[in-house]
Amino acid sequence: MSTGDAGEGRVQLYMEERGWALTEGRVGARTEDFDLVFERGGHILVTQIKTSSAADGRVRYQTKDPHQSAEALVRKAASRGGRAVMVLVHLSEAPVTALAARDGRPVLETTMPEPTLITWAGPVDFAAKVEKARDLYGSGMYLIGPQKGQPRPRTGLGYPVCVDEFPALSSFLADLDAGRTTSDPTQHV
Repeated sequence: MSTGDAGEGRVQLYMEERGWALTEGRVGARTEDFDLVFERGGHILVTQIKTSSAADGRVRYQTKDPHQSAEALVRKAASRGGRAVMVLVHLSEAPVTALAARDGRPVLETTMPEPTLITWAGPVDFAAKVEKARDLYGSGMYLIGPQKGQPRPRTGLGYPVCVDEFPALSSFLADLDAGRTTSDPTQHV
């Protein structure tokens, strides 16, 4: 189980504990433009889940064009009559897979680390934060090593955002329950 799969599994458990049903996707599946789709009370959430097990909660997001990914997630949500939501998960540790014996037979067992924080972002807001972090990184120079004094490429920033830069997912779900939505119309349909 990868860190991303563990994050997806934790989000599924989190949502199901709050009465949301998983209606599309599954943990570990390689879906295009989204990860999991949840539904409850007429609300549909089409999610893309990013996971971190780093001590500081940095989320890996390398090489992809975040604006293109955001647009694709919004289109996917619109096609289902739902809202597009980036969900960010900070795990207490990376999952560990080990060989164990069960009834005398070898099996792989994977830990399911606890999330320390689950947050959310509208895909457009997430993309803007990634691009801003990349621009800032690309405006600097290498300080050490053989490229010292040369400009850093903005694409070299592999971990542009942290989970804790965004509000708790529980606040978004509470707003949905109260009939409130985000104010940015590009974030949902």
